[in-house]
Amino acid sequence: MALAQWSACARATQLSTFIYYGNLFVGKLLEAKHLGRSTITDVGTTYKLCRREALIPLMLHLKPTVNLEFNAHFLDTALDHGCDIVECPITFHPRVGVSKGGNVNNRRALCVGLGMLFGIVWGWRPTQA
Repeated sequence: MALAQWSACARATQLSTFIYYGNLFVGKLLEAKHLGRSTITDVGTTYKLCRREALIPLMLHLKPTVNLEFNAHFLDTALDHGCDIVECPITFHPRVGVSKGGNVNNRRALCVGLGMLFGIVWGWRPTQA
């Protein structure tokens, strides 16, 4: 792919610059909280792969009432309970259809991001959508 084509594809993403860096910041905050346990750059992606023997005991500690912040909650809880996390980077492409999550707009992303920050720093409380 030519450089000009790649550059155009890189800009055609579902993430705004604000959401991209907010996502990265929350990931680095999780890294700092669990120093040396994992490298995290993307807490917003819902793609997760987990071994059954790790997931079953972990499920007892997950709070299903945590809503859009659940991805960060899942990672934080897994690290708290000694799970190893390996991140495989993905490329965001324009979404087909309508997003119902935190990346609808920067205001909504800010609210979700703040919920993640509060959860990581002060503990995960149930949240409302």
